[in-house]
Amino acid sequence: MQPEEYENTGWLSYFSRHKTTYTAADIHKISNELNNVRKNLTATQYAYGELSSELKALRSLHEQRLSEEYERASAAVNSKSSGGSSSKSTEKRLAQQADDIKYLKSELAGCRNELVKQINALKVNVSETSKKKLKTGQLPTGASLNIESRIMALETQLDQLVGENRDRINGLESRLNQIEQQHERECGHALKKLEASTSRKFQEMSNMIVELQRKLDSSETKMDEQIRNQSMSQDAIYEELDQRMDVFAAKLRELHARIAHMGLRDDIGSTFV
Repeated sequence: MQPEEYENTGWLSYFSRHKTTYTAADIHKISNELNNVRKNLTATQYAYGELSSELKALRSLHEQRLSEEYERASAAVNSKSSGGSSSKSTEKRLAQQADDIKYLKSELAGCRNELVKQINALKVNVSETSKKKLKTGQLPTGASLNIESRIMALETQLDQLVGENRDRINGLESRLNQIEQQHERECGHALKKLEASTSRKFQEMSNMIVELQRKLDSSETKMDEQIRNQSMSQDAIYEELDQRMDVFAAKLRELHARIAHMGLRDDIGSTFV
């Protein structure tokens, strides 16, 4: 390997293998290389600071996105649970039907009581009239029987009316129970589906958070290891450079002593190679 090829690999390697004495130019090259190493170390430390800042910003952005995603999921759950207009209309319709049934029962009971009162009053009136006319001999027996038959017919008609309304009420109550059961099943199914979907999304978000945290921890661990290894390597380089600088200084002192002893002031590189 030629000396020029050591520009990329470091002059220290060349000097340590091929030279035992050093010129001023050699020392200048070594000093420049030492300065370059220090510059590289400063740049590496600066890059590490920037990378740490980027990691913190990334973690903050990730936490913000997770918070926004959680808020959106909560808003979606709340909108689904509170936005069921059909469910509210069904409940309103059921309540209206229940009120209608109660009102119908009340009206039916009132009508029946009123008819019973009228029939009883008619019976009393007919009975008293019949007794009075029988005493005076003005009412024939056939007319009395005709009135009683009409009263019996009215009672029969009343019983039929009550039976028909009772059947209608029973039908409405049965239909109301069916609607309530169907509504409970539909609401229960929708609620379970919503709970399952929400739980699944929360679980996916939790898994994603754990995975991202694991990746961040792994990246930080690798970065710390790289920085530690680089720092150890740079420390070793500095130590080696310091040792060689001490050797250079000792040899320079030796050279100066020899020059002073010999009384020579020529160029060092031309005398000792």
